[in-house]
Amino acid sequence: MKGMWSGEYASINPRKFKGIIGQFAPRFNGYSQQDAHELMAYVLDGLHEDLNRIKKKPYIEDNDEDAKLPEAEYAAKSWQVYKMRNDSIIVDTLHGQLRSTLICPVCQKISIKFDPFGYLSLPLPPKEQIVKQTVIVMFLNRKWAKFSLGITDTTTVEEAESLMLEKLQLEEPHHVKNENENSERLNNRLQFVFFHVPSAYHDDIAILQPGDRIQNSRQR
Repeated sequence: MKGMWSGEYASINPRKFKGIIGQFAPRFNGYSQQDAHELMAYVLDGLHEDLNRIKKKPYIEDNDEDAKLPEAEYAAKSWQVYKMRNDSIIVDTLHGQLRSTLICPVCQKISIKFDPFGYLSLPLPPKEQIVKQTVIVMFLNRKWAKFSLGITDTTTVEEAESLMLEKLQLEEPHHVKNENENSERLNNRLQFVFFHVPSAYHDDIAILQPGDRIQNSRQR
């Protein structure tokens, strides 16, 4: 750490540091490919235990009555209980709480808990290729419009609608959707047709039935 912060070196080889860790955790021995996240988690957990100010951890029984407190008080109480067994500079600097909600599928009872964490795992975003997708918008009172949108493999129908509205500066289009269409991902092999119906006609017209799909030849 001193070498890294001294400013004297352009790069640091942590061979000795890794060797010492390997003495306590043999899975990190050798030079085969290893999980950097797992190594960092092991180091932080080890530092926390070595620097923990609580030398004798008390037994703490869960109190179900705490869940009835106002949410802010419940969060503070949960953190206080956690600090009774875990109190180090690692906790002060890096640890926090996650609010989780569980809903019973039978009685619909909602249970809220605050779980401590020392690090958060986030997935790396996949590499996405932008594809030009042909979109046709049909109007009742004027000529239809056709244009291209840049979409990726993860673009949903709902997101495509938002892009279309922004491009044409229209009110929300009126069309009948499938139950899961909002979250359905677009397929770059198809054209998508949107129908724009003025609000005055919304009660008198049904354009598509659930399950109907419109497909035209692909435009290049």
